[in-house]
Amino acid sequence: MTSARSIPESLSSPGLRPLWELSRRRLDRYGLAARGRIARPDLDQSSELTLESLLGHGLTKGIDLAELETALLALDVGEDLCDALARLGFPASPAAVRRRAERSRARSSRSALARAVATWEEPWAPRWADSVVGAGLLSGLDDGDVSRLAEDVRALLDQLDRAITSSPDRSGPSVTSADGLAVAETAGGFTVSRTELAAALFGSSHALDRGTRLASLVTHALRCRIGEPLDGRELWEAAGIQMDRVSAPVLAWSVPAMGDSPLDEMMRSAAAGGLPLHVSLLSMLRYSVRVPEGTLVLVVENPRLVEAAAERTLPGCMVAANGNPTTAVTTLLRQMQASGAAIRYHGDFDAAGIGICRRMHEFGCTPWMMDADDYNDAVRFAEVNGVRLERDTRDCGATPWDPNLQAAFECERFVIHEEFVLDSVLEGFARQPPGHATGPNCLKRSLN
Repeated sequence: MTSARSIPESLSSPGLRPLWELSRRRLDRYGLAARGRIARPDLDQSSELTLESLLGHGLTKGIDLAELETALLALDVGEDLCDALARLGFPASPAAVRRRAERSRARSSRSALARAVATWEEPWAPRWADSVVGAGLLSGLDDGDVSRLAEDVRALLDQLDRAITSSPDRSGPSVTSADGLAVAETAGGFTVSRTELAAALFGSSHALDRGTRLASLVTHALRCRIGEPLDGRELWEAAGIQMDRVSAPVLAWSVPAMGDSPLDEMMRSAAAGGLPLHVSLLSMLRYSVRVPEGTLVLVVENPRLVEAAAERTLPGCMVAANGNPTTAVTTLLRQMQASGAAIRYHGDFDAAGIGICRRMHEFGCTPWMMDADDYNDAVRFAEVNGVRLERDTRDCGATPWDPNLQAAFECERFVIHEEFVLDSVLEGFARQPPGHATGPNCLKRSLN
């Protein structure tokens, strides 16, 4: 190999420093492939003659960097413009080198993720990849790291499908799948424990803990898979993954439990003592709850209403969904439904609350005091009493139990929280006979 010729002394002249500095700043800012033109620098006469000799023509207002590169390479000054500038004493800045490395790694990571999801059958896979990139979850990862994380997410999704659909014995509340995972039957289907899933797949029960990069990637995948605006525990539970079966109990008041199991006795004792009760999912998976046929149950969105029911010793059973219902909530309701209970639902009048009501309606609950007349009457009640209501600019979505509610809410957009109509809800429910199908304008009658 022929060694590179030494750099001509004329090109190392201090008078050309403005040219080399300007050229380097251009490459540092716009990348190594940047060429185009730079403004003609202010050079002394000798340096201008040197530059004219290098380019082979007189100078104009701008300097073509591609032409400059060709001229330097013809003199064996570097392998490209960036290398030539470095040999002339003007190397790339460390910050620019880091930025280029980060951009290169980011491109490689995105390509690795695209290759990984190209084999997935889910139509939402590209959307998941885009959301992961947009959330910055690939930051600092090389393509090998990204490929392994994508494989881990894929393994979890596949394991979920196997655990939920291939459980060999569904006769009891908790069984073991063919993969060795404990699978629990709940109201929404079959679920697996998050910590057991993490340990079985990734060797650590903490691999899916909140805050880990893998948990964030899985969260984005589950959101795409479920297609509901859920987050946190609610999202994972909807996908069939239990955080645990004891830390998110359902709050209930006066459940008329039948039978002689320890859970039945605890529920009856709490009701007799005038105490609301938190019931864990584990308890209900071990001892199913049964109530007399025709028992009227009111499910509310906010725990304050259950607390108020206990304070007033309200006749009738109440359950708090506490926002989007957890698996413990839906399990209790499903068990009471199986006993023949008539379940009503009331929640907030805002976009999120109406969305929850829609999901509860699909679950089999009857929306109660949740129609357009109830909403309009509450708005007028606030106006009469000088209460300034918040507004919600989000769309509430369809309200199939009363299509007029969607139109009414999107016209007014006032928020009616359950606590604002607490008295009318509790008084109205206390007057309902067991199994009574309530009609419209219940709120109006209560407010009046």
